[in-house]
Amino acid sequence: MKKCSFCGTENSNDSKYCVSCDKKLPKEITEEVKPKKIQEVPQNKPTDVKTKAEPSLPKEPGSEEKTKVCDVCGAYVTSDKTVCPDCGNFLTDEADIKANEEINRQLEKLSRASDPFYPKMWEKIVGYFSLVGAVVMAVMLLVSIYFEKFNAYYIVSIILFADVYLNAIKIEWMWYLKQLGMAFTVEHPEDMMPSMFWTFGRKAGIILCTVAGVIFAVLALDGLIYKL
Repeated sequence: MKKCSFCGTENSNDSKYCVSCDKKLPKEITEEVKPKKIQEVPQNKPTDVKTKAEPSLPKEPGSEEKTKVCDVCGAYVTSDKTVCPDCGNFLTDEADIKANEEINRQLEKLSRASDPFYPKMWEKIVGYFSLVGAVVMAVMLLVSIYFEKFNAYYIVSIILFADVYLNAIKIEWMWYLKQLGMAFTVEHPEDMMPSMFWTFGRKAGIILCTVAGVIFAVLALDGLIYKL
């Protein structure tokens, strides 16, 4: 059979012109292509079933290349970035953070060393020791009064220990009291800073008052034990 390429009508093999549109037919004979039969797969024969590929798990950020984590929004950013593209936060490496923290600690240490109102370590130890001593002497004073064994040494030791605590820990309070004393002689006492002589005298007074407080406390306890 010849099939017309213009209208699709099928003509006999010996026809030269199409019976429908009178167009000239090609010389070649077109054969009908019959569809092949699909072979039925027997039910008892196992078929190759392709398993569905499981989706691959997302890789952990930073597994292939080094990344930074933004402290503000939590985004993962490549190590070559210095600013977070999501929130604009400035990014730093862990080494930079540790170095900055160490620098800040050293600067804070230097500022404390030059600050006349910041108590040193030995001043803290002596100050809190004196605070405990003042509390103990106050309790012993009440006990001695209860047993009618009053001793003036308790009051002296309490005053000395309290003075040591204030001069060692509450340095700004003591300097404020000193400023009140100078308020009538100095025009702007609040702008003044303590001198080296005042600082040295304060430290010497801490040591002397602590020793004197301990001596009076021992005398007071010894007198109470002796009377009991």
